[in-house]
Amino acid sequence: MVLVSKDINMRIKARAWRYRPEDYFNDKVLEDTDLLYSGVMELPRTSGTNTQGMESWQKEGPLLLRVTGPLSASMLVNQFVWQEDPNPFSQGHRVAGNTATLVTIKDFSHHKNNVWGITARNREQNFALTR
Repeated sequence: MVLVSKDINMRIKARAWRYRPEDYFNDKVLEDTDLLYSGVMELPRTSGTNTQGMESWQKEGPLLLRVTGPLSASMLVNQFVWQEDPNPFSQGHRVAGNTATLVTIKDFSHHKNNVWGITARNREQNFALTR
């Protein structure tokens, strides 16, 4: 008889009763963690200027960017996108067909935008501090 358990004490007792204990190793749902959705996408640099194919405007708050073309079809709602220049951090807001609207977010790595004294050390922490 075989007893399968993650509990070490249970496996010790099973061995004393002459059962064959085995540890449960398949507690991971997915073996390859690279297949998991990251929630982040890098905007590729375009030839010439980085704003080619983007329209920008501002309404009483953050800068909004409209991205059109085949790149926007691969974007998801509330997906964080980033680009080195000119707007390093953005969040996908609305996707309709081949058009995506991006909202620029604050740079929480700067001390003036800290949250209760906490500043972001990298891009992923900056995304986590958003909203």
